[in-house]
Amino acid sequence: MERLTATKVEIIIGKYQLEKVIEVLHQLKVPGYSVMEHVMGMGERGIMRGDEPSGAMENVYVVVVCDDNLAERLIKEVSPVLKRYGGLCVLSQVTLVKP
Repeated sequence: MERLTATKVEIIIGKYQLEKVIEVLHQLKVPGYSVMEHVMGMGERGIMRGDEPSGAMENVYVVVVCDDNLAERLIKEVSPVLKRYGGLCVLSQVTLVKP
């Protein structure tokens, strides 16, 4: 198996900002990403429940695994969205295992 060093970018944002982030992912030609809805937890805005009826306060989780250069470009482009609407971005170095 091949092992590659990569950067994992994890973004937690409000549901209504997801399209803005996906637009950035497409502009940067990110080769792949995953989105998980109904994210629950607690942060600066208090407790967030994944089952809020209107969905207005619902969060989503976006994860991308890519090279360092693309991760830096992604952070630069997503930062204005996070600054304006709130959210969280976490980077970590990971080992990607390819069969």
